[in-house]
Amino acid sequence: MERAGPALSAQARPGHDVGPRPRTPGTRADGCGVAQEVGGVDFLCDPRSRFGGDGAVRRDHVITRPLTDYLRFEFAHYVHNVAAGEDIRILDLTGRENPGLPDQDFWMFDESRVVPMNYRPDGTQISREVFDGDPIRFVEWKRLAVSESVPFSEYVRASG
Repeated sequence: MERAGPALSAQARPGHDVGPRPRTPGTRADGCGVAQEVGGVDFLCDPRSRFGGDGAVRRDHVITRPLTDYLRFEFAHYVHNVAAGEDIRILDLTGRENPGLPDQDFWMFDESRVVPMNYRPDGTQISREVFDGDPIRFVEWKRLAVSESVPFSEYVRASG
């Protein structure tokens, strides 16, 4: 996939199950090298090698405390993602009103191509398909999430 600008992963669910993920030869002990294909894109450990274009990858994760086991697992891995260059931001809605973000995970590429991630109530992934409509609502959700969130490392420091 050719890409000129950043990719965004917006995550609102407290956990999910996408099923078994393929393990590629040469996978490192820290999990790097495990690929998951979403919308024709292989996600690898180093954000700068994931895509063409500027290689920037941002993840905005909306959470509430207490963290689920799944979120604790993700947070443990976010340390490595941040070290690899991924910009991860956290929006903690514990004790505050949702500013208008949906309960919908999605990937967005170049603010023009969107891949919504659809789940059953138990967190099992149902589908992930390229969205054919106008992406403006996803772009607005991205801007809102960025303006309301803080960098992962700042969140970890502040929450102890």
